Amino acid sequence: MRTAARRGGAVVLARGADGEHLEPIAELGKDRYGAESLERPALVRLDGGWRLYLSCATPGSKHWWICALDAPTLAGLADAEPRTVLPGDERT
Repeated sequence: MRTAARRGGAVVLARGADGEHLEPIAELGKDRYGAESLERPALVRLDGGWRLYLSCATPGSKHWWICALDAPTLAGLADAEPRTVLPGDERT
């Protein structure tokens, strides 16, 4: 399983048996999160499914926040409700 971020666009979850030829499973676009861009996705396996952490850029600023999405399947992450886990502030 791999995650990839397209600068300013989307995070794509993909899988491949050989790690070279990948098939997309889900695409998460920045507009759904109200972000200027999505960066540094982190995928975590949970007992009952998956969690994806996304770093989201606030449009027109240098501010970032991090949200988490939980779903029982990888494909389900595309429709999961985002939960802010690190809102950030002027200093963080």
